[in-house]
Amino acid sequence: ADDPAWSGPALIPLTTPSLSRTPPPAVPIPGTEIRLLWDPEWLYVRFLCKDDQTYLLFHGHGAPIYKGDAVEIFLDPIGDCREWIELEFNATNDVFDQLTLCTGEPKSDRSLHLTGEVIARDIWVFPNWDLPELRSAAAPWKVNGQTAGWIVDAAIPASEILKRTGLKKFQAMSLHGDFLRYKWIPKATGTGRDLLSLTWSPITLGNPHHSPAAYGFIDLSATVK
Repeated sequence: ADDPAWSGPALIPLTTPSLSRTPPPAVPIPGTEIRLLWDPEWLYVRFLCKDDQTYLLFHGHGAPIYKGDAVEIFLDPIGDCREWIELEFNATNDVFDQLTLCTGEPKSDRSLHLTGEVIARDIWVFPNWDLPELRSAAAPWKVNGQTAGWIVDAAIPASEILKRTGLKKFQAMSLHGDFLRYKWIPKATGTGRDLLSLTWSPITLGNPHHSPAAYGFIDLSATVK
């Protein structure tokens, strides 16, 4: 966690709840930072998640860890809404990876969510797909010797991510993608939990996997600023 390489990367704070007709839980927004680095072989993503209690329901590779506290990465490198990957991680380094393909015209509605017709006819989801060579690690986040939350690091391989671009290595370029954090908050009634979903590029609640048109642009710069 104290590797000096992480002291000066691009930094993205996650402070915005996902778009919803229902107001998010009336709780403080948990501190969440994303840090990004890259080299020709890898895109490195670090999530720093402040947390005093982590809610985890499922464990194991491919488990539905999004039903508990987790962080998520979505990447559509070309940005044409034809193919995108979903990567999820939690505080115990459980991983869920999924590939989605759109075989028709990727039409979206006003909220940049794919239309129901497109989802029913042209969307193909592969939840058992695994991203080859993906590497990840999770650990407690220590601040002044005290546990403040948890850290997830992911190293995403260029060779697989860039296959449709014809490239095998990252270079100064733009990638289409998004970042999210799911935090499940206990309800005031004491029964059940509400989902607080934080997102970088605005997406409707619960629909990041069907909203590729809403992803933002990650610019890989060759110059340290």
